[in-house]
Amino acid sequence: MKKLAFILLTAVFTFPLFANNPSDTTIVIENRKIQVIDEENRLRVRVFERTEENDYVEQQLVFEGHYRDGVVHERRHISRTVSIPVPATQRARRERRFDPHWTGIGFGFNHFASDDVSLNAMRSMEFTWNIHERAVPFSRNFGLVSGVGLTWNRFHLSDNVHFVRVDGVTVVRPADEGVDFTRTRLGINSITVPVLFEWQIRTQHNRRNYLYFSAGAVGNWNYMSRAKVRFDNPQGQRRNETTRGRDLNVRPLTVDFMAQVGISNWGAIYAKYRPLGLFENDRGPAINPVSLGIMLHL
Repeated sequence: MKKLAFILLTAVFTFPLFANNPSDTTIVIENRKIQVIDEENRLRVRVFERTEENDYVEQQLVFEGHYRDGVVHERRHISRTVSIPVPATQRARRERRFDPHWTGIGFGFNHFASDDVSLNAMRSMEFTWNIHERAVPFSRNFGLVSGVGLTWNRFHLSDNVHFVRVDGVTVVRPADEGVDFTRTRLGINSITVPVLFEWQIRTQHNRRNYLYFSAGAVGNWNYMSRAKVRFDNPQGQRRNETTRGRDLNVRPLTVDFMAQVGISNWGAIYAKYRPLGLFENDRGPAINPVSLGIMLHL
């Protein structure tokens, strides 16, 4: 402090020697910046504290002195602030933590990756209700997401064909002569368990609204599946025939690859692909379902 006072006095009493060539002078001593300003009838000396970024800002002015008509006037400024911890609100805590995206409702359309079987894409739908989620956060913006959900898939064939089992193998066959199918579909209900990695992109000024990506695998237990056809027989009578899915060699356990991108809890676009196929190996056509839809996270 004595060194600083000495510099201030030196600056005040030696600066008038250079009055014929007025200019501003800046002196840096340790963590302070001393600024000497010549303003016609007075001389100003200002002291600033250095910030952590090694910059000098006016808000951290700690001393200001004026020299006028042989009289020195000084003014001190308090730059130290005391922070008082305040309990965080629920909203603030939610903005600081990792927020997974699995629970919610979804709607999408199904398709087959191969062209061996043609689907009516506008009627082949997927409905999703994810009822529980858990997360293992690795950081505030990255984590592992799991949970439980329910999915209902409907695959409507577009041609006048249906699934039928012949000698223990599921095949696609056309309708009998004189029979015109008004509906031919395969329905599968599943319980799902995901294992997804999620990455969230947040900004410093807007932590509530952020972009996120997630990708991984979703396991499916196909607890119920059945094929159903509706047609008018030659006598003009409407008939329904139902075949249980287990009699059509539908896989009871499957895995989907899933990826989704969304904004906060507003919603997301997702895509899924089933690499193992819809039917068991060598017991049905090689069909790999694909679905694309939207999710509303709750």
